[in-house]
Amino acid sequence: MQLNFEVGAAERHTIGFSFDKVMGGTTVEVDGVRLKDEVTMTSKGQLRSYSFTVGTQEQHAVRIDKQTPGLFGAYRPQSLRAYVDGVLVAEGAA
Repeated sequence: MQLNFEVGAAERHTIGFSFDKVMGGTTVEVDGVRLKDEVTMTSKGQLRSYSFTVGTQEQHAVRIDKQTPGLFGAYRPQSLRAYVDGVLVAEGAA
């Protein structure tokens, strides 16, 4: 699953979030630079949040929530929601 969105008005940043629900790999990138790269094998029924701030002159709080369903989560739809300054800006499922 790949989720991409842009943040900022005058100071633009591209956020990329990807995960492989079978292998458990998660990557968070800002403007092509990796902020987070992890593998999680035990995330049954779990909400994982990734929070960070982007920008220097124009700062924004970014939070990405990934919801993994309970049993057999790798084989069921997982939802993603991205928030910028508390406002939902992108969502997807895979």
